[in-house]
Amino acid sequence: MAETNSGRLFRRVTVIGTGAVGCSVASLVRGRGLATEVVGVDPQPSHLEVARRLGFIHRGVEDPARGVMGSEGVILAVPLDKMFITLEKAAPQMRPGAMLTCTAGTPLRLCKQILADIPTAANFVSSFPMIFAGSRGPEAASSGLLLDQQCLVGSADEFQKEQVDRVKQFWTALGMKCTVEDMDKFEWSVAGRHYWPLIVTSTVAQMARQHGWEAGDTVLSKWLEAVVEPEGLERSYQLNASKLSGLLDELGKQITRRRHALGGGTTQPMLAAKKPGSEDAQE
Repeated sequence: MAETNSGRLFRRVTVIGTGAVGCSVASLVRGRGLATEVVGVDPQPSHLEVARRLGFIHRGVEDPARGVMGSEGVILAVPLDKMFITLEKAAPQMRPGAMLTCTAGTPLRLCKQILADIPTAANFVSSFPMIFAGSRGPEAASSGLLLDQQCLVGSADEFQKEQVDRVKQFWTALGMKCTVEDMDKFEWSVAGRHYWPLIVTSTVAQMARQHGWEAGDTVLSKWLEAVVEPEGLERSYQLNASKLSGLLDELGKQITRRRHALGGGTTQPMLAAKKPGSEDAQE
């Protein structure tokens, strides 16, 4: 990713998706002078207007195909369930050789589908900023959301080596701590450090509703309030299913080990056990 004559890495960068993460990326691109122009793409005109008004982007368009024209770098800040269809629209209009990456930690299974079915997306490299935006929308964006945080970049035979290097350079130039990992380790990191806590939290929330637990001012209430499920979570679960299942199995094993270590080998709840001949037992 050579610098331009002005010392900037790009003349134009397009960020597809102007939510909290996308606008945070755009904010750093502008704030660090990495591009002469930052274009935002979003189907919601209100998001584009807020992103422009807050100074994250220079201009916004609703159509991905129009938004990527002439851009030397394209970042997809969209959920996994919208990744393929967005690239189908945008990639045919992309500039040849443009850097192309994402913020969703796209698994290799979906990457292979993208590379096989969308020839103009040949430069695609999966990446994942290891951050969690507790709120949605451009109003929740800030350069501080990403600055000095860790970012993973995937490496696989399917990815072009020079493109992996360009993507790493991009995230590093944004001020993130970037690490390149093979896709197996990449996917375990994304699943374990991001999607697994979300699926555990959503399952606990479902259990709380089923059992009618009064949350009150408890650890449970603080936990559930702190985690907001991101858009398109079902598709993320589907694509990370095997690793999420393995992690849940490991959780069950760890709980069993701890229970045995504490002398709780019996499967019968202690409070439910009744002494023979007691009043409750006779009832």
